[in-house]
Amino acid sequence: MHLSTTRKESSVTRQRIVLISGVLLLLFATNSVYSEQYDIINNYYSDSSMVTAVGWEERYCGNPPGDLDTDGTITAYRDRTFWGCESHSQSVDCQQWNGTTFESVTCPSTFNPDNRLRYPSWY
Repeated sequence: MHLSTTRKESSVTRQRIVLISGVLLLLFATNSVYSEQYDIINNYYSDSSMVTAVGWEERYCGNPPGDLDTDGTITAYRDRTFWGCESHSQSVDCQQWNGTTFESVTCPSTFNPDNRLRYPSWY
């Protein structure tokens, strides 16, 4: 009887492993289907008024980090725009270099998104 009980437990364990593996596979597949890619554009400005754009960088939809097109001058003042590749949604964040990293700041009243040098390629 002991051998029979061990086989049943082993079968139940295998079934649990298969079930858990299937659930995890489904979760990962579903997550990748619904996660949107973003076109990320940084427009750089000559000073904190963010009126005169002097440079830009763009990471195109689906490209890995670090794979950028750039032109002009990189400064301590930028707006960072996330454009949804499928939804064409947009979010803009004004940022300033603090000596270590860019941090979000309130966009100045003089900031006008139409002064950008770079827009997404599909815009």
